[in-house]
Amino acid sequence: MIYVVLFILCAILVYFENVRGAESFLRLFQWILLGFLIIFIGFRLMGPDYTSYKRYYLSNENLTGTFEPFFVWTIQFFQSIPLSFQAYLVFIATLSVSIKAYVIRRYSPYFYLSMLVALMNYFLSDMGQIRFSLAIATIWLSLQYCEKKDIKRFLIVCTVAYTMHVSSLIFIPAYFLPSFRIKLPYMLLIWVGCVIFSFILDNSFISDWVNSLARDSMIDTKVSSYTSDEEQTFTSRVKFTVMGTVVKVFQLVLFTYATMENDRLKTFFINAYFVGGCLFFFFAFSEIMSARLSIYYFSFEVLSIPCFLYYVQDKLTYWSLISAFTLKAFYQLYVLIFHELPMFYVPYRNSLLPFLNF
Repeated sequence: MIYVVLFILCAILVYFENVRGAESFLRLFQWILLGFLIIFIGFRLMGPDYTSYKRYYLSNENLTGTFEPFFVWTIQFFQSIPLSFQAYLVFIATLSVSIKAYVIRRYSPYFYLSMLVALMNYFLSDMGQIRFSLAIATIWLSLQYCEKKDIKRFLIVCTVAYTMHVSSLIFIPAYFLPSFRIKLPYMLLIWVGCVIFSFILDNSFISDWVNSLARDSMIDTKVSSYTSDEEQTFTSRVKFTVMGTVVKVFQLVLFTYATMENDRLKTFFINAYFVGGCLFFFFAFSEIMSARLSIYYFSFEVLSIPCFLYYVQDKLTYWSLISAFTLKAFYQLYVLIFHELPMFYVPYRNSLLPFLNF
């Protein structure tokens, strides 16, 4: 299957990234890989939101109020030329992949390790959540202004992201993340408190409010395409797993005790992961809200993991951590493709490269 092949390729490149003399080859292959991802995502003929977006694109409906302004404007522009829906997907894929690659190249000392971490959650999401995924990519651009204490440009980037997906407003407080530190025991206690509060909120008016807010929205269309259950709600609870919880705690501990020269950037990475956990656990009464809000902060692991591993001196520890994060990425691939949404990802179909259709 093409997803497994792509994963294995990235894993091999992670190994060669640590081999002396391979720099020129790896630098060239970066562009090949990025070009392939744009084709892989942009020319697809499937995906969780493919049918619904195509229906909206081909219709003559007024999309204001259904999509955020950026997508209303760009869809109207592509329709007026006119260009096909496939051309529009290629445009969005090119924009999203290019922004993510730019930020990764700017901050990550290990490009392919970042790609491996990002592949399952942040590149394949372009195949099913194009508005949300593009908003995340745009939010990544704000990191440089957060680091430089440039609040004006930080807010401009967040505003642009807002025109792509309204949920990106949750990231505005991130500007203050490099300014404080919380001790690890307190962070873990706060996570426990968030879990407890999520159960208290489970049967409160907030759950009813989330359901009423989501009705007749794009979320409604999306969830309806996943199920035929007329009683479907938008507050299905997050299913906590021991493995997932252990991984989150492990990463928070690792980030807290890791070494990094840029102290302001290190503080941002630690606090971003911590806040992501708070949002994930606090909004656990709503699977959609928990995932959508927390991922803006969790997604910076794409940069933080390589940055922290860069300063690990012991080779055994270094390769053990590389192996651990590789296994985590493969597990995420398995869950997404083979367990949660196989009907939307399998079989893969591509209009430009039909030989990938397997």
